[in-house]
Amino acid sequence: MDMTYSQRLSLSYALCLNEARDAAGETPSTNLEDYDALEAATYLACYITFRAIKEAGRSPADERVENFDMLAVYQAFAMLVYTYLTLPLGDEA
Repeated sequence: MDMTYSQRLSLSYALCLNEARDAAGETPSTNLEDYDALEAATYLACYITFRAIKEAGRSPADERVENFDMLAVYQAFAMLVYTYLTLPLGDEA
């Protein structure tokens, strides 16, 4: 089965939503057409940035007080990830 880039992006989004849901929550849709590719890219950019910060052992809550400049670094990283995820969508149009 051949999948387009937007479908793979939506699949990654659905998998992350499934991982993040609580036990009482509703199961995410299995229909990839239910997910917007840009919404998926936005969520995934935030998810990847959060995981990178967590894996680095850093805490944005602490740095808000102690090292405020790091918040701009996190924001720049998230924007780069978003750009990286959305650039291939232009080739599908």
